[in-house]
Amino acid sequence: MTREQKKNIKKKFVADRNLGKLCRLLRMMGLDCVFARTSVPSELIEIAKEENRVILTRKKNITSLRYADFLIIQDEMPFNQAIEVVKAYDIDPLENAFTRCIECNVPLIGVKKEDVRGKVPSYIFKTRDEFFMCPSCGRIYWRGTHKDNMREILEEIKKGSQDP
Repeated sequence: MTREQKKNIKKKFVADRNLGKLCRLLRMMGLDCVFARTSVPSELIEIAKEENRVILTRKKNITSLRYADFLIIQDEMPFNQAIEVVKAYDIDPLENAFTRCIECNVPLIGVKKEDVRGKVPSYIFKTRDEFFMCPSCGRIYWRGTHKDNMREILEEIKKGSQDP
């Protein structure tokens, strides 16, 4: 698949069992990434075909199965793996950041402050006005220092993807 073709595909991924931390980073970027608890190429291909996803794997033997939409991840470090994906698919890591549940991969929905009363620490409830919730697992998100730290990570991934 050419770089131009990769730019134009819908960016949905399936990460094999060796890429769990990469999967979380991609979800942090707002990308749809399913974590497969397998690294068996035929099983990954089945998931990818059913859901129209790009396979992310470290297994080089996937090339023998003639599935076109895959990226073999070279690096062992999740941060560098994220840079590989961002470069390969021309992704802006900040464009849709923090729009998916990092645990479930489900798009987050905005909720009223009153709806989270008693569900978040009282200090957070008093000092924050904007909240998001995962409609699948019920996890609640808000802007705080943790999110600022994650944004810095995404900014570094973006910077790293622009280096020659």
